[in-house]
Amino acid sequence: MVTLVDLVKMGTLSVNAVAYLWLMLNYRRNVVIVGPTGAGKSLLNALLYMARRRPRFSRSRMLGKLTDAHRPSPRVCRIMRVMVEERVVRRVAEIAENMGVFRDGRPRLLYVFRWNPERDALEQVEESRHLETISRAQFVPLERLREEYQRRRRPSLLWRSGASHRRTSWRRTSPATT
Repeated sequence: MVTLVDLVKMGTLSVNAVAYLWLMLNYRRNVVIVGPTGAGKSLLNALLYMARRRPRFSRSRMLGKLTDAHRPSPRVCRIMRVMVEERVVRRVAEIAENMGVFRDGRPRLLYVFRWNPERDALEQVEESRHLETISRAQFVPLERLREEYQRRRRPSLLWRSGASHRRTSWRRTSPATT
């Protein structure tokens, strides 16, 4: 069983990405986890323990089979197995926000986090646009959301949040997840 602290220590996720996903889940935003078989999608079940309420959550083997793509504004979190120092490891390769659909049907994605292979680090490359959406929809001042995101980026908060004590289950969360 794996915790979020374990995932940060292993380099699968960064503290900043955990803070971002934690905030999105707490404000009931959808998250779709995608990746090939064996990439580690089940490891990210640890994120569910950070949510106050049960979020809409699904995993998919490949982007072409997303089952939640029709739901409003999902965040897409892609995990992969990659080579780092001649070892195969699991890394979140990117976290993107769905900004709509192009005329040809492809999703318009804003990449908020991307894995940098030279540094072996998941780095924030854009500011989230969905903080504004949450602010408008839930009547939360945008500055308060930004402050909350900054607060959650402190590693000590992740350790104190219980993310290191709550264990995850490897079984699927519902029959709808694949």
